[in-house]
Amino acid sequence: MKSILIYGDSLVYGKMPKTPKRYERAKNFIGVLEQLLGGEYRIIDEGLRARTLSGENGFFPNRDGLAQFGPILGSHLPVDLVCIFLGTNDCNNKDTKTTEEIAQSLPKYKDEISIWCKNLSIEMEPKVMIISPPVIRSDQVVLDEAMSTIFGSEAEYKSKKLKDIYKAFCAEEKYMFFDAAAFCTTADGEGVHLDEAGNISLGNALANKIKEIQL
Repeated sequence: MKSILIYGDSLVYGKMPKTPKRYERAKNFIGVLEQLLGGEYRIIDEGLRARTLSGENGFFPNRDGLAQFGPILGSHLPVDLVCIFLGTNDCNNKDTKTTEEIAQSLPKYKDEISIWCKNLSIEMEPKVMIISPPVIRSDQVVLDEAMSTIFGSEAEYKSKKLKDIYKAFCAEEKYMFFDAAAFCTTADGEGVHLDEAGNISLGNALANKIKEIQL
């Protein structure tokens, strides 16, 4: 059986738009992916709401994705594929990271993978896929009181830049790249999370991508 660790934020967690409730697994893209890949794959979902790619989230404590990554990875090793699906929360109103600083976070994830595999005597490091998140839609964020408090007018621009940053890093490191925005759109009336249709679309596309990989 092949093991896939998907490390992310509320999109992986399965937060519903406009409510703190969580999708049942079958309706989140994780469950869709699991069903499509079948019993030969084990999906390990590590999704924490408001988790950032790096640094603390100014709105919520204990959300530094880079600081948390190593121990979480280590608790699941060995795995065949690690998917890092973060960046949305690095676009919030209180985050001042530049595109260069965001790019500098990615090699640190690579280092953590090597360090933890070495420490746990894992001979074969997992393959890595970096997933750029769906675009934050500012025209929809303003329609939701909670989201508009966290994500301002610059959030859409910032989220669009993530694709180029991640794609360039993956090309340099020969990692796999997946653009979630090519397959799903954030929910109307909220602009950050996915509705059921978006989760289905993302799950289908990601399943097709993973099936192409020789794990």
